[in-house]
Amino acid sequence: LGEAVGTGGEVFPSLEVREITKAEIDNMEYIYQGVDFGFAADPACFIRMCYDRKHETIYLLDEIYKRNLSNKALADEIEERRYNDYEVICDCAEPKSIADLRDNGVHARSCFKSHGCVAYRTKWLQHRKIVIDPRRTPNAHREFVNYSYPVDKNGNLLSQLVDKDNHSIDAVAYGLTRVIFSKNCIA
Repeated sequence: LGEAVGTGGEVFPSLEVREITKAEIDNMEYIYQGVDFGFAADPACFIRMCYDRKHETIYLLDEIYKRNLSNKALADEIEERRYNDYEVICDCAEPKSIADLRDNGVHARSCFKSHGCVAYRTKWLQHRKIVIDPRRTPNAHREFVNYSYPVDKNGNLLSQLVDKDNHSIDAVAYGLTRVIFSKNCIA
């Protein structure tokens, strides 16, 4: 007899929202990083994460999420946070932006995309636990918690996802391209 909230159509049912401690991070081994480019209307979004294959768990560790951020400024912020220690997998739709990041010292590469890959990577993410610390990644937290399937005029869930307010979700998927698809998918 509780109060109904939402539509029941959350895309990511296995979210774990909690603090991720420094001690946990110090013991993490497999770090991945992704970028979804944006500028005026959409933010540029960088996500740093760990993927624990044994427990099929993704930990979102940090984010850069800003509008009107040039590629040079994004590269400078990645450098400032000392995140040049791992490659950054970026949206392949922006080869010039990837080149800009490379020219500014970031080991940037393009993600893999093909017909049906958005649905595939979303299903892949749905089958993993995703741990989000709202203090460390507030925008990713908001996006993952609120991302849901749309409903029709009768309140029925539709299966087609809306490409809106999902920059962190895309950055996570890009960063994990090598894991989600195969090692040969990176350009």
